[in-house]
Amino acid sequence: MKKVIAAILLVLIASSVTAANTQSPTVGQLQITPEHPIPKATVTYSITLAENASEVNLWYHECRVAPNAICYQAQNVSMTGSGKQFQKQVTLGHSDATYVVARAYAKIGNAWVQQGQDFNVTLNTQQQNNTNNNTKKGTPGFEIVPVLAAVGIALFLMRKKRS
Repeated sequence: MKKVIAAILLVLIASSVTAANTQSPTVGQLQITPEHPIPKATVTYSITLAENASEVNLWYHECRVAPNAICYQAQNVSMTGSGKQFQKQVTLGHSDATYVVARAYAKIGNAWVQQGQDFNVTLNTQQQNNTNNNTKKGTPGFEIVPVLAAVGIALFLMRKKRS
């Protein structure tokens, strides 16, 4: 019985060590500026890596939830920087997108490593609706100039008629 328990413990220890070695390392965490952009905005993705990398690629795609859920074609672009700091400025291309999914791949040594979990950003569609529905902004009180001119002309004509 002791040998069976020892064998089970040995198998459990070996499987946990193997599982720990097969997990991909977390390279770094993506950040976006501004934090809650509107659709079609220009945003900056940045990442600080745990190790020096020779290249970093940013993969992202815009999606919408309703009424017809869809993710548009993914974009894959090179980030600029060196060592542990990389960034990329991109302009979002879809006015009906409600969120963006992104991830980074870093070339460390001779291997490409994914940055970890996908980075999701919810787009601020309320702010976009407010900017699209702006009313006409004129100079307040400008309409009074033609009204005063019309009143002045009318008074002048009325005086002229009386004379």
